[in-house]
Amino acid sequence: MAASADQALSTLGRKVDFVDFDDRLKYLGSEYCRDKVLSDSHVHVDGRSFLLFVYKVLGHSSEVYGLREEVYPTHFSWLFRKNTPWKYKFDVGLQRLVEMGLPQKWYLDIMKERMRSNST
Repeated sequence: MAASADQALSTLGRKVDFVDFDDRLKYLGSEYCRDKVLSDSHVHVDGRSFLLFVYKVLGHSSEVYGLREEVYPTHFSWLFRKNTPWKYKFDVGLQRLVEMGLPQKWYLDIMKERMRSNST
């Protein structure tokens, strides 16, 4: 994403922080993400049901909002702190990507490549 020719995607890609799995923690590192989400500095991206479960168990389900919108068919969701002012910027950006058909194109490109690599 950071290397994308699309300015919005490359800007977003440069701002992504990855959290390593931590086998010592019950939720493998989601606890680190929780602190960042609740400070309103980050969005947590992972499986929607997993995110909602983790935040409920950790006692923060009333403080977060999980996007229902899909960029492409997947189990991933974007979790924001409730009432965060910049959630709407993501809504607009993600909707633009979907309307342009980019997620579908990326999906088809990946599937073609996998089919090609599996046929050799």
